[in-house]
Amino acid sequence: NPRSVRPKVCYILLILSCFYSFLQLGELGKGAGKGGGGGGSIREAGGSMGKKQAAEEEMYFKRKEQEQLNALRQHHLEEIDHHKKEIERLQREIDRHKGKIRKLKHDD
Repeated sequence: NPRSVRPKVCYILLILSCFYSFLQLGELGKGAGKGGGGGGSIREAGGSMGKKQAAEEEMYFKRKEQEQLNALRQHHLEEIDHHKKEIERLQREIDRHKGKIRKLKHDD
């Protein structure tokens, strides 16, 4: 179903963009990152304040990444549950059709 694929693709792109952003960080607390943008006046100044801010940012991104992984894990569990229910429904349909075939053979 194309409608159910689109949110999944968007979610994967979001995760990849966050991962790419994480790769753009320079050495923690050492000013601007590898991406060429500034890291803010405190980070650009370096020192213990810059390192503290960098560590806080790293923790923030790790928490966000963990939240995204948990959401993705939950999504996969829901998909598995959905597919199991679909298998059960299809098995009932198969059994129903087999019953009709048995009845047709019995009527002969």
